[in-house]
Amino acid sequence: MEKEEGGIAIQGVKLLAEAGISQVPPKFIRPPHERNSIAQCSPHHIPLLDLTHLHGHNRHLLLEQLHTACKQWGFFRVINHGVSARICDRMMEVVNQFFDLPIEEKMVYYEGNILKKGTRYGVSFNAETDEVLEWRDSLRHFCCPLPEVVETWPDKPAAYREIAVEYATSVRHLAEQLLAALSECLELKADRLLRSLGTFIQTLLMNYYPPCPNPELALGLTAHSDISALTVLLQDETTGLQVSQDGLWVDVEPVPNSFIVNVGDVLQVLSNDTYQSVQHRAITNSEKARVSIVMYCAPSLDTQIFPFKELVDNDHPPLFRGFTYADYRTSFYSKRREGKQPLESMRIVAV
Repeated sequence: MEKEEGGIAIQGVKLLAEAGISQVPPKFIRPPHERNSIAQCSPHHIPLLDLTHLHGHNRHLLLEQLHTACKQWGFFRVINHGVSARICDRMMEVVNQFFDLPIEEKMVYYEGNILKKGTRYGVSFNAETDEVLEWRDSLRHFCCPLPEVVETWPDKPAAYREIAVEYATSVRHLAEQLLAALSECLELKADRLLRSLGTFIQTLLMNYYPPCPNPELALGLTAHSDISALTVLLQDETTGLQVSQDGLWVDVEPVPNSFIVNVGDVLQVLSNDTYQSVQHRAITNSEKARVSIVMYCAPSLDTQIFPFKELVDNDHPPLFRGFTYADYRTSFYSKRREGKQPLESMRIVAV
């Protein structure tokens, strides 16, 4: 089953890497200002939060750390988060097995346009509109409502559905705890953020970044902020994720039994700019493949998004105009991503 865009086979970047190419095809070469450069990197690290304290006598200190991390970084790492290492390891294993399937079996789920299919295998962000393709293959599907959506998920490898259900359920519980804690950080009722998200959509995205012959020319994922409320990321042992901080890129090194959590655009709007969604990207390397498993926690499509009224007064006017999540999602996926431009286009400009 052959799919081509602009003369480039888009059955999978993994196929290109396995073919032993020595040069990145032109369709994957980023403009000079987007490429990876050592001079752009920072020696800092994202905040580390130990969630053991979420239910202990040091809870107030943990909440202070969480509040500061979301204000200053928009990214943080959590340990002792309650999701078992066993299910994380098994999830990583079946995701690798999916990407190792014969191309014909993966292409059953192929769709170039990310908005057109619930379960979608594809290359890059939106292969039908991307001027330059990202160096990655991906699998994406909804995780709610369970169990109804499970039948739309890949049935190979054989254990995928069972393991993905357990993983999605565990990560949802973690996300709910974090959202409750963030509500408290904002001095709101504990269920305020959860209630504001409606039915709370979960989307699971698996990224496979093959070795790249010219990592200085291509990116696995271009710089962007997430449109979710909260994103929870599991990564393997290979470095690749970078977070923007003070104009530099911070490497987010892999740490066993930890998750990376980041603020999404929706949370920035709801908090009226108290918390910041932050640009991040994935760089490539020439030696080893990298896999990441991303769980987006987002509002139901018909949810109205606007700054919480509790955070708005004469001294703190609303900074964003209201919108439905469906409209924001469609706009985001229909245009070329340019950093935080989608969110900034929703900002109220003072007269």
